[in-house]
Amino acid sequence: MSFRAIPITIGTGISFFIDSCLRRNDNKQVTKMSNPLYNIEEYILNHSDEEDPILAELDRETNLKILRPRMLSGHLQGKVLEMISKMINPEKILELGTYTGYSAICLAKGLKKNGILYTIEINDELEDIIRKYFTKAKLKIR
Repeated sequence: MSFRAIPITIGTGISFFIDSCLRRNDNKQVTKMSNPLYNIEEYILNHSDEEDPILAELDRETNLKILRPRMLSGHLQGKVLEMISKMINPEKILELGTYTGYSAICLAKGLKKNGILYTIEINDELEDIIRKYFTKAKLKIR
């Protein structure tokens, strides 16, 4: 039995996508129970650190108050961004599209001491929530 590749895309945030209709070579649909790939999110959550309480609060507030909350990076994508940032340990990061700041906070965790995160958001209406959570995460705002 062989499966099609599962795309992992890096674009507007990082998103993992598992094709909802994976098919075997004989064109029979693979069910959720017969394919371990469907359980990957559960496995990752069971083997990852807990979500930072500030990020969990930001996630909740974004979902309650902001239009299109699905744009939020979220826990799993945030952990991937944090891991990449910590591996590279950059002095500077440029993020285009802050949204409510979840991914920016995750990326900032890997900056060198006195590193700078430049983040740009076109929607001025999100500034208050961004500033609120950057302050809670102890990020200096300039």
